[in-house]
Amino acid sequence: MTTHEDSQPASPHYQPLIWTGDETGEEHLEIEAHGDDWTYTIRSVTDGDEIIGYEIRGGDMEESDTIGSLNIDGERGERTLQDAKAAAQANYADRYLEAEDCLFRIVSGYEDDEGRPLARRGAQGRLFCRVEKLGGEIEIAATLVDDGDFFDATAQHWAVCPRSINHYSYSGDWLEGIYDDARRAGVLDPDDSQ
Repeated sequence: MTTHEDSQPASPHYQPLIWTGDETGEEHLEIEAHGDDWTYTIRSVTDGDEIIGYEIRGGDMEESDTIGSLNIDGERGERTLQDAKAAAQANYADRYLEAEDCLFRIVSGYEDDEGRPLARRGAQGRLFCRVEKLGGEIEIAATLVDDGDFFDATAQHWAVCPRSINHYSYSGDWLEGIYDDARRAGVLDPDDSQ
């Protein structure tokens, strides 16, 4: 995975992780945070009664990954709880940034009939695209929620999950994806297939 030094995702769906669990355990500590798709778990690693570091795992029911910059008792991890939390947060942000970068690469290659790009990045890095059929410009944003595609007509916002981003990177039919979600949201007539 590419590390995006000090970058923050532009997606309005990205939020910092919120940790739950008892962080005061002197002998054993386990806390977790739920992202949009993965749960991150931090566990203390001990040598006798002494905590020597923290193991970090991120994953879901299908996959899991250890995270960290150090080898802590044979596993990737960090020496301090603060560094472990920061490593998990950085992993979560990187996964969002990777989805955003891929989404931008997909839509940035398209132009209108006059040769003007359909997509642009706003001042905060957000992605906007002109979709005349929907009355102008809409925001397109990545979400890591599995099967989380939706169109919000009020906000003129289309959320796209990694599964769809992957599909559109091969098929190129992302504009039809917007139209499908806009039809489901009641913005376009169901019979309007072009």
